[in-house]
Amino acid sequence: MSELGKCRVCGADRPEGEKCPACGAITVSGAQSGKKTAKVGCAIVFVLAVVLITVLCAVAVTDDNSPSRSATPTTAPRYTSTRPAPTREYITYRADGTAGNKVVVCYASGDGSMSQRDVVLPWTSERIAVSPGDFLYISVRNHESYGSVVAKIVCDGVVVRESSSSGAYVIASVSGSW
Repeated sequence: MSELGKCRVCGADRPEGEKCPACGAITVSGAQSGKKTAKVGCAIVFVLAVVLITVLCAVAVTDDNSPSRSATPTTAPRYTSTRPAPTREYITYRADGTAGNKVVVCYASGDGSMSQRDVVLPWTSERIAVSPGDFLYISVRNHESYGSVVAKIVCDGVVVRESSSSGAYVIASVSGSW
């Protein structure tokens, strides 16, 4: 007597290897269908694990900088007191480093426009008024074949964000929302 199996299409109990009269599919043994179920279950668990790891890795990335080679971005907390954050503050952009006189600075002004200048290091922008949600950005490009450049966003004398880059023709940039 042959072993009973399940039809792959309609699920009816039929002798193994016979054609199902209801739907015409060939039945498989219960042991074979159980193996397939186990394989499908393992595949689902594997896919869920990959998705979870991907999400955790994405959450772990907290800095939206795209630093150039040898870059070392750092971030300091904006507020250290328990009083509410003010609605308007003033920041300055700073460019430092050991590069020569061929340095270009690009930065976002308080009104959202971009400015670009050729500067000599060290350089500090004028005070710029910012509100919560304003986009901040500074990049410092070294146009020399030697030296390093550092880009900083400073609020009340405290460096809020910083990035540095060393080498010929490198860029250090910092960005984010206030």
